[in-house]
Order: sequence, then structure tokens, then C-alpha cells
Amino acid sequence: MKVRFVLLASIVLCITMIGSCTIRKAKNEGYVLYRSSPVGVEIEYPDFWDMAENKTDKTVAFVTPSEGYSDTYRDNVSICSYKLDDEEMAFDNFVIEYIDQLPSTISGYTLVSEGNYPVSEYSDSYRIVYEGSTEEGQLRLQQTFINNGNYVYVYSFIAEPKSYDYFNANSEVMLTTFKALLK
Repeated sequence: MKVRFVLLASIVLCITMIGSCTIRKAKNEGYVLYRSSPVGVEIEYPDFWDMAENKTDKTVAFVTPSEGYSDTYRDNVSICSYKLDDEEMAFDNFVIEYIDQLPSTISGYTLVSEGNYPVSEYSDSYRIVYEGSTEEGQLRLQQTFINNGNYVYVYSFIAEPKSYDYFNANSEVMLTTFKALLK
């Protein structure tokens, strides 16, 4: 009798949990919805890309498929969130300090473009595009800094120059679906 009651209670609980869950689909056809509270972001990504997250570092990466044996680098989008703990560390100061460190971390750092780049409802956003060399070879990097209250999101698209334009189309669609969950 006790076993039946526990089993019945478990079934009712499962049905209740399933019924209360809301499953949301991506709005863009061929895209998958990703949502993570620890990372603090909701975004759609192409269903043929791979996804990996590191909840401890509040980072998620979406990686393009391999383009074959000669593909030395898998182009990707990554999103990191940073909390602005220091009251003196305003969004603008964060962006300036981040950009100032790039020449020391990217060999042959060359700035291509920079400027304000509003993202959906996040009007306080800034984008830089630059090139440089890493162990993987020559890369083109695009980073969009998105201000949301006490958090800064760094949305990075990194690709080999030859495939940059092709995969950037997906990256731009992804960016239009970005939602910050941390405030």
C-alpha cells in the first residue's frame, strides 16, 4: 500500500511538473533557443552549431561545424558576463580597459573598426572589430560590449578571415535574439 502511494504521488508530481513547464521554441527557423540563468543569457543559435557552457565562469560558446580537413579553426560565438562590482568601474571604463589589453594578448593586433552598436533594447552597447594572429593562425574578431545594469556582456564572434562574412550572417541573427538575464 505504501509503495503504491509513493508511486502514485511520484506520477502526480511528474505530471504537475511537466504541465507547469513552458517549452519555448526559437523564433527563427533552423535555430535553437538557449537559456541559462547561471550564464545569464537567452539567445537563439543555428541548430547545426555545437554549444558548450561553463556555468562557473558564466560563459557559453557556440561553435560552427568543421569545414573539412583543411579547417584549422572552428569559428565561434562566445558570450561572457562580468559583474561591475567596483562603483568606479562604469561601463565605459570597462570597455576602455578591455580594449587597452588587446594589443598585449593578440599578436599583430590591428583595429579594423569601432563605435556604438545598439543591440535590441540595449542602446548602451559598443562594438570593435580587429584582426590578429594566435596559435590557430590569422583571425578576425568582433566583440560587442552590452551594458545591462551592473553587468557587462561581451559577445565575441571569432573567425578565420576567409569564412568571416559567411558565418557573420548567423552571428548577427544570433545577436538580434540576445536577452540579458542578469541585472
